[in-house]
Order: sequence, then C-alpha cells, then structure tokens
Amino acid sequence: MSIPIGEAGVYAGSGGVVVAAAMKLLPLLFKKANGKNNSNNGKPGKAEICIKRGYKIGEHDLVIKQLCANMKEYKDDAKEARRQDMEKAEVARIENNAILKNIFDKLDDLK
Repeated sequence: MSIPIGEAGVYAGSGGVVVAAAMKLLPLLFKKANGKNNSNNGKPGKAEICIKRGYKIGEHDLVIKQLCANMKEYKDDAKEARRQDMEKAEVARIENNAILKNIFDKLDDLK
C-alpha cells in the first residue's frame, strides 16, 4: 500500500521517498552553497537587491503609466485636431461655394 509523504505528493511504494527527500533538502543545500554573502537577512524579499529592484520596477511602472496617459491624450488631441480641421474645411467649402456663386452670378449678368 502506498502512503503519501508530506506535501510532495509522492508515495513510499513508488520509490519516490528519495525524490521527496531530495526535494526537501535542495533548498537547504543551495542556501549552504551560496554562503552568507547574499545580503539577505533570512527574510524572503528583504535582500538589498530585491528592494532596489522593487524600487526600479516601481519607477518603470510609473513611467509606463505616464506614457500610456500621454499616448491617450495625444490620440484625443489628434482626434480633436482632425475634427477641427474638418470643420474648417467645411466652412471653407461653404465660403468658396458662396464666392463662386457670386462670380457666376456676375458673369451671367455680364452676358
């Protein structure tokens, strides 16, 4: 009969005892191999490099959010500029039609 061992989910009958033991011992072995020069105080995420990278990620996140806001503002400004250009073009077309109508009316009067 197989018996589950710990959180690894391996069974004694399947030969997984060695694997389970190795899985549980690997973090300890790596910790010993790295020595004490890793500048963390035993608390995950509290190493100086983690803190520096966290600040850098925060800065990059802020810059990316600002770029996205600027792009949205730029697109909105471009839409507004196109709308204003279309309005100006419509006004110019109406004025040109009125001027041409006057010109053609005067030409017809000259006949």
